[in-house]
Amino acid sequence: MPLHLAVRRLIPTRGPESVDETLALIVAGAVASLPLVTGAGISYLERDGTVSSRAPSDAVVAELDALQNTLDQGPCLDAVRGGDTVTASDMSTSGVDRWPLFAPVAAQRGVLVACSLPLFNRHDAVVGALTLYGGHPEVVGEDGLSRAAMFASCASLALHGAHRVARMTTALANRDAIGQAKGILMERYGLSDDEAFARLVASSQHVNLKVHAVARWLIDDARGAGSRP
Repeated sequence: MPLHLAVRRLIPTRGPESVDETLALIVAGAVASLPLVTGAGISYLERDGTVSSRAPSDAVVAELDALQNTLDQGPCLDAVRGGDTVTASDMSTSGVDRWPLFAPVAAQRGVLVACSLPLFNRHDAVVGALTLYGGHPEVVGEDGLSRAAMFASCASLALHGAHRVARMTTALANRDAIGQAKGILMERYGLSDDEAFARLVASSQHVNLKVHAVARWLIDDARGAGSRP
């Protein structure tokens, strides 16, 4: 697939993609459009600071991405932590010097070449890394790296858009839950809108939960499905 078509596929046509859907599109586009790339995966920086393997293109990639997290070494982790592109042209030789535990396993799986490109948010903070795997050194040749870097830049923009939509969706859902909870309190106790919200805030402080979490508990309780937080 031509690179420009792969990039175009990262732009949603039927509505905003979720973060997971966007990660899967990035991986599929990388494998389809970047020459000699046989597999790809994303190492995703979670909120708690850990790195998880997301959207691996196949079982070998899933194994190698997970192995890097287990061993705490490999190109994915170096790219996430350093914020720079990390390449290995031969896992059986130079790769062993850099990642003595990971590289031999990759070579045994037929993966001799790797290229990990950091993905950034709009504040230039690393949110993960796209790792490309293959068996031919041209994957990390001058032309291969140039195409990969262009694709990673577009992938970063697509991922930023997905994150933004996810935040907006969560905010709208929280606002809706709070509105429903206020309505329940107003109907039950004859409270005004402000009084109902004040009671939600007081309850959230009492049980040390977010207001929207208390609101969702109240909604579930009103439906007969809640358990007191």
